[in-house]
Amino acid sequence: MTELGANAIQLVMTKKTQRTWGGQKEEERIERIMQAAAEQSKNFAFPKVSSPVPLEVAVAGVARDAIKIFFDPTGCSLNNLITSINTSLSTRIILSVGPEGDLTMDEKASLNGQGFVFCQLTPTILRAQQAVTVSVGALRSLLHF
Repeated sequence: MTELGANAIQLVMTKKTQRTWGGQKEEERIERIMQAAAEQSKNFAFPKVSSPVPLEVAVAGVARDAIKIFFDPTGCSLNNLITSINTSLSTRIILSVGPEGDLTMDEKASLNGQGFVFCQLTPTILRAQQAVTVSVGALRSLLHF
């Protein structure tokens, strides 16, 4: 995300989360990865990485006026979404990608209730890591903020 220019990364825990947060050691590892990515990409603006919180807490903390997108294979086309974003007055965009194995129906309902637009990235199901990269890269390439 450093290479692609993300401003902030909020890690979340879902009902399907299987691993625990590594605390200080993991924070240091993430910092080293971001430094290497910044050097390689020549983008030295580091995103703020926040420790994991439950999905419900993360969703509740999202600004109401932000454009909120959850990438899901059943969502609208990315092309249609880009058109509507380009005409929006909001410049803050929140992207959400589900974990391996997807979110539960309750978690998706929570996102929907908070105003997230469901958008399809590709005709195939991507792994979480690829979905994050494709989503940020596509929006950074297609939008002019």
